[in-house]
Amino acid sequence: MSMENTALPQLTQGELEVMDILWSMNHDLTRTEILPLVEEKFHRNWKIQTLSTYLAHLVEKGVLKYYRKGVYFYYQVLIPKKEYKALETKRFLKFWYNNSIDELIMGLTDEKVLSEEDTKIIEGLIDELDN
Repeated sequence: MSMENTALPQLTQGELEVMDILWSMNHDLTRTEILPLVEEKFHRNWKIQTLSTYLAHLVEKGVLKYYRKGVYFYYQVLIPKKEYKALETKRFLKFWYNNSIDELIMGLTDEKVLSEEDTKIIEGLIDELDN
């Protein structure tokens, strides 16, 4: 599913955590497979109904679909992580920094978010782009 011409669905932190698990796997999962992975990675103590609610919201938002195989429902990712990250980054840049990379970098440096090593890495990346 390409989201180039569609609005980016707003995902909650819990929904992002579920998506992160699904994105990290190379196959579709059932909710009983997802639950322990969320517990392990994010230290969540969710009940199965909580996970089911998140999964239903993700299906409604069009980022997942499900299908039945035997007695189990499997959840399948519709938006690749790379595509979602790119769209989320664009939205973040537009909202917080008026689509300005300059403002983003200045914000990072003004708030001392970047270490000296980070600054050198950015300078190296810029040098690579110039060559």
